[in-house]
Amino acid sequence: MLFSAALLLLASGAQAACSSTPPTPQTWDFGMLEVTTALPVGSVIPGSEHTFSFNGQCDSDGQEKPGDVITACFYGLGAEISTMPGVYATGIRGVGITLTNSAGMRVRGHFQQCDSRATPLTSLNDAEAFQFSLTLSLIKTDTRVRGGTLNPNQARYGLMVYRKSGIGGTSPYVSYQASIKEHITGCDVNTRNLDVKLGQHPLQHFSSRAKGGVTPAVPFTIDLNCEEGAKVSLSLNGTEDPSLTPGVLALTDGATRADGVGVQLVTPQMQPVPLNTMQTVIPAAHEGLVTLPFFARYYLTSATPGPGPANATATFTVVYE
Repeated sequence: MLFSAALLLLASGAQAACSSTPPTPQTWDFGMLEVTTALPVGSVIPGSEHTFSFNGQCDSDGQEKPGDVITACFYGLGAEISTMPGVYATGIRGVGITLTNSAGMRVRGHFQQCDSRATPLTSLNDAEAFQFSLTLSLIKTDTRVRGGTLNPNQARYGLMVYRKSGIGGTSPYVSYQASIKEHITGCDVNTRNLDVKLGQHPLQHFSSRAKGGVTPAVPFTIDLNCEEGAKVSLSLNGTEDPSLTPGVLALTDGATRADGVGVQLVTPQMQPVPLNTMQTVIPAAHEGLVTLPFFARYYLTSATPGPGPANATATFTVVYE
């Protein structure tokens, strides 16, 4: 019986060989985190970083020695993301987890007894004491994120003196808890319907009476109000003139409509706007009220135009991500 009691005391002492402040386990609960669709893959999810700091002492009569390396290993079941060394799947699509040491290095190592000494947390000093910090953060790993609750068991890192005692307690780990929600970045279209008045123009108002002559351009704008990170594409759609001149809309039907003329849409640089083509007009870094400037003008598609009403219709489509 005395021999059995000695064994029990020895087991208890071995488990608590390296005490720490604060003790382990430590779990950080972030509550709700939103991941925007505009956030680039590979980025740290904003608001998801948390730093743990530990200091402590290993027993002088234990198996630990000065210079022993303190390491971390990922304990979750998720695999390392192949294109992101040191980032591990959490069980939520599009969300990975990583641990960085105080040098900013992502720790690589999976399951208990992994060898992550290449990315150490610290080493025991001559008195077998230690002090270190580590940071847990979530990483966007896919273009789309599936919302859900992060299971702390799948977002857990063990802390230990390499192949020896755990740090801080009988459950020597840090873990992460959060609810994940995808936020689709968007824009409000402030401009709805536009009626651009081009006016009445005799031939002498055109820059040339030959094919390709144009009237003075009339400005109009499309106004958007976008959230930060919205990447916006726009398309101006309509029936192209039979001449297929870039940016020229065909006139709407009518018994008395003009002949040999169309309505051309151009940029502020007087370059034709490609019709029925989606183009990126706002990079993802923009935020707030955005005004997209355009111009419209009459364009002679024939050297022998005929007079009459000259109206055209276009619609604009805004796509954001």
